[in-house]
Amino acid sequence: MGRIDGAFSAEDLATLPRGHLALRAAPATGRVDAEADYIFADPEVRLTNLRLRSLGATADGTLAVPTDGAPVRGSVRIAADSLAPWLALAGLDGDGGAAGDLRLSGDGSRQGADLTGTLTNVSWRSGGEPVLRAARAAVTVRATDPLGRPAGRAEVEATAVTAGELRLDTLSLGAEGDGSDAALRLKATGAFRGPLALDAAGRLRIGENRLSLEILTATGHAFGQSLTLRAPATLTQQPGTVALSRLDLDFGAARIGAQADVDADRVAGELTVAGLPVASLSPLWPVAGMTGTIGATVTLDGPRANPTGNAHLTGTGLMIDAAGDAPPLGLDVSGTWLNRRLILTGRLTGTPERDAELDAEVPLVLDADRLAFSVPGGEPVSARVSWRGDMASLWPLLPLDAHRMTGAAEIAAELAGNLAAPEVSGSLRLTGGEYESFEAGTLIEDIDLALDVADNRAVLSRLTGTDGAKGQLTATGELAIAPEQGYPFKLNAGLSAFALVRRDDVTAVADGRLSFAGTPEQSTLAGQFTTRSVEARIIDRLPAEVASLDVVETDTSEKAAAFRENTKKNGGGPNIALDVAVAMPRQVFVRGRGLESEWAGDLKVTGTAREPIIKGELTVVRGYLSVLTKTFRLTGGSVRFPGGRDAAPELDVRAEHKARNLTVTAQVSGPATNPSIALSSSPALPQDEIVSRVLFDRSTAQLGALEAAQLAAAVSELTGAGGGLGPLDFARSLLGVDVLRIETAEPGTAGGPEVEAGKYVSDDVYVGVKKGVADDAGAVGVEIELTPNISVESETGTTGESDLGIKFKWDY
Repeated sequence: MGRIDGAFSAEDLATLPRGHLALRAAPATGRVDAEADYIFADPEVRLTNLRLRSLGATADGTLAVPTDGAPVRGSVRIAADSLAPWLALAGLDGDGGAAGDLRLSGDGSRQGADLTGTLTNVSWRSGGEPVLRAARAAVTVRATDPLGRPAGRAEVEATAVTAGELRLDTLSLGAEGDGSDAALRLKATGAFRGPLALDAAGRLRIGENRLSLEILTATGHAFGQSLTLRAPATLTQQPGTVALSRLDLDFGAARIGAQADVDADRVAGELTVAGLPVASLSPLWPVAGMTGTIGATVTLDGPRANPTGNAHLTGTGLMIDAAGDAPPLGLDVSGTWLNRRLILTGRLTGTPERDAELDAEVPLVLDADRLAFSVPGGEPVSARVSWRGDMASLWPLLPLDAHRMTGAAEIAAELAGNLAAPEVSGSLRLTGGEYESFEAGTLIEDIDLALDVADNRAVLSRLTGTDGAKGQLTATGELAIAPEQGYPFKLNAGLSAFALVRRDDVTAVADGRLSFAGTPEQSTLAGQFTTRSVEARIIDRLPAEVASLDVVETDTSEKAAAFRENTKKNGGGPNIALDVAVAMPRQVFVRGRGLESEWAGDLKVTGTAREPIIKGELTVVRGYLSVLTKTFRLTGGSVRFPGGRDAAPELDVRAEHKARNLTVTAQVSGPATNPSIALSSSPALPQDEIVSRVLFDRSTAQLGALEAAQLAAAVSELTGAGGGLGPLDFARSLLGVDVLRIETAEPGTAGGPEVEAGKYVSDDVYVGVKKGVADDAGAVGVEIELTPNISVESETGTTGESDLGIKFKWDY
C-alpha cells in the first residue's frame, strides 16, 4: 500500500510550459522522492536538475522525454552507499556500494542505453553465512531496445572474489548478442586448494520453452594439472527435461567423460575417468606423497523413482613416499545399485602375504524431485574388511609422520545394524612389532598386541614390548564406540627399566605406572615414575650450518587469520591434562660445557600437553666441573624448575679447585639454555689473574706471548664463545661409560696427566679405572656408598699397592 501526491498529463504540461515538478510516493517497498525543473517543448518534455531519492540511493541528471514514444535522451548519475535494501527487494541478503553513469540515446525508433559503473565490497549471504564476496567489480553495459528485443554487450571485471575456499584474483565475464542468442566468455585466475585458471567460451540460446548452453572451448589448470575441453559440450533444459551431451575433457594425463539425460519419468547418465594421477588429487586426498593412477566408470539408468546403477573403481601403481621400498598396490572395487541397495566388493592387491578384502551392503536412495542421494539411517547395513600383512605397508596411510610402526598384523572388522545404531566388531593382532617415535626417540620392540572389538567396545587385552634391552612394557585398555559420549577410553601401562627417551640431548630409563583416560578431545595423562638413570647434556649451541629462517605469512585472508587464531588458542590438537610425578633418586647425570655431574630430586609435571608445567628441584650428589683444563670438584648446587610456562630450568652449581696457595671457586648459574660461569678465589684476585694462576701457576705479568694467547682463549671459553661438542662427551658416549675425565698434575708435584673412566654398576657402587702417561701409572678404584653421608673408597695400583679409606660428608 502507498500514496502518490500529484497527477500530471501532457495537456497539463501544455498549459504550463515551464515549471517545477515534485513527486512523492510511499509504496510498501519504501519511500520515493523525485523532483525536476521541466520545459515543455512539443513534442518532448525536458527535465533538468532531476533528483531521485529512495532507499539510500540517488539519481541526478537531465532527460529529454518525447511525448510521441521516441527514445529518451539524457544522462543520469547513480549512487548507493548500501545495496542491502535493494537486494532485499529481490529476496537476497547482501550488501555493497554502487556508483555509475547511465546514458540514454536513440537509434531511430529503438531506445539505446549505455551503463558504466563500479560495485565495491559486494557480498551475498545465505543463512547469515557469506556465500560470495568481491572487493570491486567494474560493470559495462551497452544495449539497444532494452524494453523490447534487447541486444548488445555486457562485461563485468571483478577482483578479489571469494566463495568458500575459492579465491579469484581476477574474474572477467562477457556476453554479446540478443535475447535469444548470445556469445559468452569467462576468464578467471586465482586459487582453489592450489593455483587455478580458466578461459572458456560458449553460447547461450534461449527459445520458446528451451534453454541451451553450449561450451565451445575451455582451457586452464587446476590441482596442478592442465585442463582442455576436447570437443564442445551442451547443457539443454526444457520443461521437465535436463540433458548434458558428452563432456570430453583432458585433465593432465587423464581423460574425463560424462553425459546425462533426465526427464520426468527416467534418469540416465554415465561418468568415465581414465588414467587420473592420484597426485593431482593431493589437495583433496588425506595422504600426502601418494602416487599412481586411478580409473572409474559409473552408469545410472532406469525409472526416476528407482533407477539401477553400476560402478567400477581401479587403481594401479599406488605408492606412498613414506612407505619407502614397499611394493606398489592395486585397487579393484565394484558396486551394484539395485532396489535402493548398494552392494560393494573390493580388493587391495600388492600387500604382503594376503590381499585386503572388502564386502559391504548399504542403503542408498535417490530423491526423485531433487535428484539427491541419501543413506537412510534406520535401514540395515553390513560391511566386512580383512587383511594380513606387515603393518609398515598400512602405517603411511595414517597422519602420523613423526612415528613408525612395523610388525606382522592381522586385521578383521565387521559392521552390522544400521547407521543410527551401528554394531561394530573385529580384531587386531600384531606380533614381532616395532614402534619408534622420531621426536622422543622412544623405541618399543617385540610388540605383542591383541585388540578385540565387540558390543561397540574395543578392548586391548594384551600389549607387551621391550626397549631393545632390559626394559619391559605392559598395557591394557578399552574404548567405547559411542559417538554420543565422545568415544571415551582408558589405558593403563606399566614400565620396568624402560628407556622412555632416547635423544641426543636426553636419555632416560625408568620404572612406573601410567594411566591415560578421557575422550580424544579431552583426556588426562597421569602417572608416577622412578628413574633408574637419566643423562642430560647441556647443548652449547647449534652448528654453524643451521640457518634461522624468518616465517612470513602470505595468506592474509579472514579464513587464514581465523585458523591461526584458533590454532593459537587450541594448540591444533586434543586437550590432554597432565598429572605426572617423577622421582629421580640417583644417577641423573648432567653433562656439557665442562660439567660432569650426578643429581637427585623430584619433579611434578602438570598443565597440558600443549603447555606443560614442570616444577621441582634436583640437587647435586657428586661431580666435577672442567674449566681451563683443570678439574673442579662440585661442592653443592641445584637445578630448579620454576614451574612457569616455557620457563627454562635455573642452574646454581658451585665447584672448587685447590692450587698452590690459592683456592678457586667456579659458579655456574643462570638458565640452562644459556648458563654463565664465574670464577672467584681466596685470596681474592681479578678473574684474568685467577685464570692465569690456574693455567700457568704464574701471574699475568709473567706470561709470554703464546701463554697470553692461551689465556685469551681460556677467557673466551668461560664466556661461552668456544662452543661445540667436546671430545670427552663424544668418547664417553662411544665407550658407554658414566664418567670420563682427564686430570693434570698440580704445579710442583710429581706425575703427569691421568685419564679416568668409570661406570655405576648399581645405584650405590661405582667402579673406575685410571691410567697415566708412565707405564706404572694407573689404578682401579671402587666406591661404595653405605649411606648418603658415608662411603668406602678402595684403589689398587698397577704395581699391586692398595689404598682403602672411608669418606665422610656432612652438610651443615
